[in-house]
Amino acid sequence: VSIVASPGFRGTENTTVILRSIPEGEVCLADFDSSNVVDVLDLLILIGAWGTADADLNGDGYTNVNDMLILIGAWGSCP
Repeated sequence: VSIVASPGFRGTENTTVILRSIPEGEVCLADFDSSNVVDVLDLLILIGAWGTADADLNGDGYTNVNDMLILIGAWGSCP
């Protein structure tokens, strides 16, 4: 896990990072359509679930930009 400061980071905000373990047998967390590839179809599913818990990848209870970044990081063929 890398946490990097952005140009607007002032050092006074609190940031919470939630790590979620992947259940045994679940090798590709962001592959919502079970195609064995994380691709644009999975991104569309995530966008369709925006604001709900339905495509929550980081366990914070909401589908938001943090989940989108996880999905983008997993882009491509599943291991």
